[in-house]
Amino acid sequence: MLRLKNISKYYHETGSVVKALDSIDLEFANNEFVVITGESGSGKSTLLNVISGLDTYEDGEMFFKDKETAYFSKEEWEDYRKRNIGFIFQNYNLIESYTVLQNVEMAALIKGDDKEKRRKKSRHLIERVGLKGKENQKASTLSGGEKQRVAIARALAKDAPLIIADEPTGNLDKKTGESILDLLKEVAKDKLVLLVSHSFESVKPYATRHVRLFDGEVTLDKELSGKASDTEETVVDESEKLSKVTLAKIALKNIMATPKRSIFTLMISLFIVGVFAMVYGSYVQQAYSIQGFNYSGFANATENRLIITNENLSSFSEDDINRYQNMNNVLAVVPYDISFDTEMFIAQVNGSASRQFFRNGYAQHGSVLNRQSLQEGRAPENLNEVVVSSDDFNVGDELSLAFGYPRFHEEDQTVFYRNFTVVGISQSRTDFSFEFYFHDDYFSDGLTKAYGFIGSGQLSLHYEDDMLSFGAFEIMLSEDIAPGEISMNEYIKNQLGISSVDDQTLSLKFREPFEEFTYEQDIILSNVINNEMFSYKMHPDTLSAFFDDIPPYQMTLIVQDRFAAENVMSALESEDINMLYPAAQSDPFTEVLVIIMSIFMGGMALGVALIMYFIGYISLKNVMTAKRKDYIILRSIGLMKRELNLVTMFEMVMTMAFALTVVLVLLIINAEFVQFLPDYLRYYQTGNYIFMIVVLLLLSILLAFRFNKRLFDISVISAFKEQ
Repeated sequence: MLRLKNISKYYHETGSVVKALDSIDLEFANNEFVVITGESGSGKSTLLNVISGLDTYEDGEMFFKDKETAYFSKEEWEDYRKRNIGFIFQNYNLIESYTVLQNVEMAALIKGDDKEKRRKKSRHLIERVGLKGKENQKASTLSGGEKQRVAIARALAKDAPLIIADEPTGNLDKKTGESILDLLKEVAKDKLVLLVSHSFESVKPYATRHVRLFDGEVTLDKELSGKASDTEETVVDESEKLSKVTLAKIALKNIMATPKRSIFTLMISLFIVGVFAMVYGSYVQQAYSIQGFNYSGFANATENRLIITNENLSSFSEDDINRYQNMNNVLAVVPYDISFDTEMFIAQVNGSASRQFFRNGYAQHGSVLNRQSLQEGRAPENLNEVVVSSDDFNVGDELSLAFGYPRFHEEDQTVFYRNFTVVGISQSRTDFSFEFYFHDDYFSDGLTKAYGFIGSGQLSLHYEDDMLSFGAFEIMLSEDIAPGEISMNEYIKNQLGISSVDDQTLSLKFREPFEEFTYEQDIILSNVINNEMFSYKMHPDTLSAFFDDIPPYQMTLIVQDRFAAENVMSALESEDINMLYPAAQSDPFTEVLVIIMSIFMGGMALGVALIMYFIGYISLKNVMTAKRKDYIILRSIGLMKRELNLVTMFEMVMTMAFALTVVLVLLIINAEFVQFLPDYLRYYQTGNYIFMIVVLLLLSILLAFRFNKRLFDISVISAFKEQ
């Protein structure tokens, strides 16, 4: 079965060369029980290491079943150990975090036994070595003698044709040692057993042959009585690759067996995944946030505004409004969106004239506010509440907002503007104007629509053949005048050619922005007001009711940002409507800027991934070093390089996958409930998830191979010595 021809082994120590084996010539049959003795340092263990393929040899040739091994590749040596060697180590080499049963089962698993067979075999061998009842006890808790028995059971579990035992009974009491030798003697009937012992007399009754070494040379090779009769060699099946599922199970077993290390690894992975997810999420968000120049046709070109009209300029129905309201990514629908472009000023703060009146602003919809955009307070909940984008105000302030450029008069300070209570302060998105966030009721209010229509269309008063147009800032609203009536100052009366009041009937007309229709109603001139600051005076209901019958022709769909707007526009492509997203109109300069910024931010995301790789390697280096011995043991009992690489890769991938799952769940919770961090996930599409998974997968693989590289560059024995 096994033949050694002029085998020599050298070690390099402190500048000198030590010859551990010197021209060994030996030949062994498959049914022998060979005892190898000699003094310490005589080369006994080295001989076993060379025969088992755990260590290399420099000179000579070793034949196994007449096959030369001198030119074996590392993979061929791994296959040789996997199929043919059951090694009982002097220092046990158990995986301390595994249970007794797991240690023994691992050898049978590596051999390729199915679950039922290896479980039955392992339990039987554990019982044979006297450890029944300790199957589920961790190896780290066993005594030295118990560990040795586990190592023996593990070696026998492979059912390999060559059993190599290095002082297998050295840590056992006499009775247990004899039972172990009986067991080895029994298996030697159809195998080759090579056993190293310091005391030949204690194992003589079991031996069929005695080999003695001295100073690396064979000084005795003697056959003894009791040699078993010749039997056929054990037929060993060709080595099969362990399935990826099996290797994944080994990886999971390794993770579960070392909870403290695994938790630490998970914490590092959570940090890596969390940082990468935030940086990459910011990149994706910024990719959607790069805007073009605002469309000049609209004063209010916020990123939350998507404007639609029907292609034939027909009005929208109530069903249309409800349908758009129920679309994904649509937060609200403002049918009369002309109120968005109505300029307003802060006229009063807590009853006093505001120093901020020169700062203009535009209405925004309160549905876009969230925890990130609100610095303090809350979103508006009714018509009379507002959120202001300025730290100059406090929650609870009373604001008076003027429509059109404000004029003030000591006796009529509440004429032009409406009063609101500040319930929140938001982050400012511009240095040039305020933003006022209102409840949905504000946009459907009659006066809001009225000011919007007046600002966008043409409101005029007609008397016989004369006509005068006017704007909202020329109107004094007062409940002192009856609904359906109007007052004007002397100058306007004369301009219209009205000689006397006497309840004259005038015509109030409005031409809507699309210039398709004109709305009009009669209004009674009740008196002439003595106030040159205002041209007209009417009841608020008169103004708001005038616009009640005008259907919506242009609407704004409220969206969260450009990303949401693009999704909505994509969903509406097949409909006969015009769409305009004024916050991101394209121009050549911006298109180039988008490309440059995308490349820059993409490079930053990849750069962060590389930084995370090095941080991960440095942080996990000690953990993986602590697990290195376990990997060497797995290698020594037959796990091949490609299989061990997959095991470590699966460990990293599983940990990283769990970390990714935890991070995504936390981001979902953040988006739905906490809103402590930006909601980056809303920007993610399938491709973004795939990209992040691929990057983290590659990161896991690189870390796994980095940790394994040194493991396979040297022999198993050298790797053990490094430990």
